[in-house]
Amino acid sequence: MWAWAEAPRTSGRGEEQKESTAQRETFNPKSWTASLPYKVEGEIEVGGQTLSGNTNSPTLKEYRDLDGKPTIPRLRLKTEDELASRFLEFGGTNMTRTDGSYFLRAGRYNTFQFDFEFDRLPHTIGLNRTTIYGEADNGRFTLPAGPPTAAAFNAVSGTPTPAQRNAVEGVVNSLLRATDLGFQTDT
Repeated sequence: MWAWAEAPRTSGRGEEQKESTAQRETFNPKSWTASLPYKVEGEIEVGGQTLSGNTNSPTLKEYRDLDGKPTIPRLRLKTEDELASRFLEFGGTNMTRTDGSYFLRAGRYNTFQFDFEFDRLPHTIGLNRTTIYGEADNGRFTLPAGPPTAAAFNAVSGTPTPAQRNAVEGVVNSLLRATDLGFQTDT
């Protein structure tokens, strides 16, 4: 509940310019819902998460999104008509994360019900792996533009010398980029 009142103004010399009657306005959250043709209720949980210690284990993050960021662990909103015969409910868990779950229910009590659920599940296989491929689009991998230095590969004939082996290794390592191996399942 909040309130507001207007104070009398003065001219700066201590004289009152205008006497204003105190006005009071009150806001009650239930007052606006009373005018609706349906009942509304719900709950929301907002928070954040952090991790400490060794967090580079793929097993730790295999089926969860554990990035430290603001999150909505739980949300549920429900509405019913005045006779409490029809309903609509929406909600979910971990809604701002890649392992979120959402639901929508609607229907008429004792007659029918429509349920819709959507779950997201990350599956991380490995962290800090390397590959020569780059991901151009979601799921489309390409090789880097331009050929690698072929001189290092063409110089090898027969058994490579340590210098030739180091040259080939240097070319291959220059193409590598770090990546986390895994995929996202949305069902």
